Amino acid sequence: MKILIAASAAALMSVSSLAFAQEMRLPQSDYEMTVRIHDHSSGHEQEMEMRHRGGDFRMEGEFQGQSAIVLINVAERMSTILVDMQGTRMALEMPMGDEVSLPLADERFGDVIGTDTVAGETCTVYRIEDEDIPGGEAHGCMTDDNIVLRVDIPDRGTAFEATDFSRASQDASLFSVPEGYQRMQMPGR
Repeated sequence: MKILIAASAAALMSVSSLAFAQEMRLPQSDYEMTVRIHDHSSGHEQEMEMRHRGGDFRMEGEFQGQSAIVLINVAERMSTILVDMQGTRMALEMPMGDEVSLPLADERFGDVIGTDTVAGETCTVYRIEDEDIPGGEAHGCMTDDNIVLRVDIPDRGTAFEATDFSRASQDASLFSVPEGYQRMQMPGR
């Protein structure tokens, strides 16, 4: 069980830490989208549902056959993984430290290198510079209201891409821990 939780956390945090970079460009609109995520190191590909409401994020996907939901509260700098393991419903809370950084922090954005359309939305393509990215850079396609729709890594391909997208008001209950979940504190990363 610990391995599954750690694997789920690691996979989801690679995307969810978008919300924790200092000086990050947070989305200015509520939305929901389906994304395809490709892990180039393992070759694993998966789909995930992502939602945003007022600076908070929700991601839902399946990892090693186990469904998991990640809730990210930006204001409290807290990430919560919701899992149901054979009837045991757990909310694993992990505080996010200042050491977490993502390519979407303002200081990591390089030049504008073009425009594109992803999932029916026009977006600006930026060069993202980060030594933790293979080759030191990626290309991120972001809307004018700061919604990331695609991230490509040169010579490796697409790492993250919206396949379905809509700006829509999101119910607040989707961004909180439901009744019946046992809360557990996990150390920050």
